[in-house]
Amino acid sequence: MILLEARGVRKAYQGRPVLAGVALALEEGRTLGLVGESGSGKTTFGRILMGLERPDAGEVLYRGAPMPPPRTPAWRALRRKIQAVHQDPAAVLNPGWTVQEALEEPFRVHGMSRAERRARIPALLDQVGLPGAVASRRPGELSGGQKQRVVIARALSLEPDLLFADEPVSALDTSVQAQILNLLMEVCRERGMAMVIVSHDIGVVRHMAERTLVLRDGAIVEEGPSQAVFDHPEHPFTRALVEALPRLGGA
Repeated sequence: MILLEARGVRKAYQGRPVLAGVALALEEGRTLGLVGESGSGKTTFGRILMGLERPDAGEVLYRGAPMPPPRTPAWRALRRKIQAVHQDPAAVLNPGWTVQEALEEPFRVHGMSRAERRARIPALLDQVGLPGAVASRRPGELSGGQKQRVVIARALSLEPDLLFADEPVSALDTSVQAQILNLLMEVCRERGMAMVIVSHDIGVVRHMAERTLVLRDGAIVEEGPSQAVFDHPEHPFTRALVEALPRLGGA
């Protein structure tokens, strides 16, 4: 079943086209990569797919229904099924909160009692490979990899159907990047979640995504199974990316 679909999505900022009629279809439980250089439109497309921005033209469908306008009650209800793993944990984790408080917040926002919230935290920490003692610590006491694991746990807390990962390891040391990527893939398989991964790094996308869309100047210039796209690129721009962009060491 198609979980997320975009049809003819267009977007411009101050008269400058950013997306020029792009489209995709993502099935339940599958992984899709969006790759392109800076300014290609991939992050804007990701925000539109998440419902954080509205396209100027075209539409985004979630389970066959149009994505509701941002900040509306229908949008808030849908948002618990669409969660994100951000590039920078500092954008998600309040430095004054403990990990326990950070993980309880999504439950609190959606009306869960304190006892229920607290009961959920040990399993979340365990799923992302963190010991229970981490719950009492604050972000400043954690390594970069640990903080990103907390961000992943927070994204998983409401049991989403779809996870967006926007440059999820670019702020991490190379030594922990593959660990975090493998964790994301593992939890998606275990929970049957779909995932969209947005990155400029070919190694990351190839490692994680079953299918890949390559964006250039707001248009999709190539798409297909990731292995085929990167092993046998047909478009000159994709070939240039394969030759020029850094790869994830060891992935």
